[in-house]
Amino acid sequence: LEGCISFLRKETPEIVPDFPTGGIADVSEYNNGKRGGRVKCRARIEARKKNLLAITELPFSKTTTSLIDSIISANEKGKIKIQRVEDNTADVVEILVYLPSGVDAVTAEQALYAFTDCEVSISTNICVIENEKPHFYSAQDLLYLATEKTRELLKMELEIELTELEAKWHISSLEKIFIENRIYHQIEEIKDWEEVIATVDNGLTPFKSQLKREVTRDDILRLLEIKIK
Repeated sequence: LEGCISFLRKETPEIVPDFPTGGIADVSEYNNGKRGGRVKCRARIEARKKNLLAITELPFSKTTTSLIDSIISANEKGKIKIQRVEDNTADVVEILVYLPSGVDAVTAEQALYAFTDCEVSISTNICVIENEKPHFYSAQDLLYLATEKTRELLKMELEIELTELEAKWHISSLEKIFIENRIYHQIEEIKDWEEVIATVDNGLTPFKSQLKREVTRDDILRLLEIKIK
């Protein structure tokens, strides 16, 4: 939304991705979302004790199960050294990684990023269908198009609302003229329906310059409904 506002102010926003699973993102190679760019996503790891690491946020596209499986697999292959893993995830993510004695927590954390799914690389490839053909855009281009489309839709909504309000104003003004100037008295003795409509139209003629649009036959029929009621 802030990016949309920047475009409307003729500014160029800097846009980077965000991820619903949290974690840490390195966007230095994002390349504005163009093909060939990439984002490195990391789990958030904190040292609870000398021999205990806690994973509290996941890298995008990973679950607690898949992340734990990758840690166990890396340990079995000798890539990392851990004692055991506990999954205490409930409302929030909490994966506890217990380290053997003698293993440095900082070194173990870097090994988790290097050899497990605690770090994943996501390639950027923004592709949309436009005029029935695929097109590749940067994040800024796509946001600009979305902003302009949203502005067009909002403008259409406001124009529809304005038309409805003008219609209400028009008919209420006609009703006021019809009643205050007693135009209804001019048709009380007339029997022919078309003559009634013509008489009302003639009665409104001196006041038509006060209106914002022409008086139609439907407008007059609406006034006659009020008279009948």
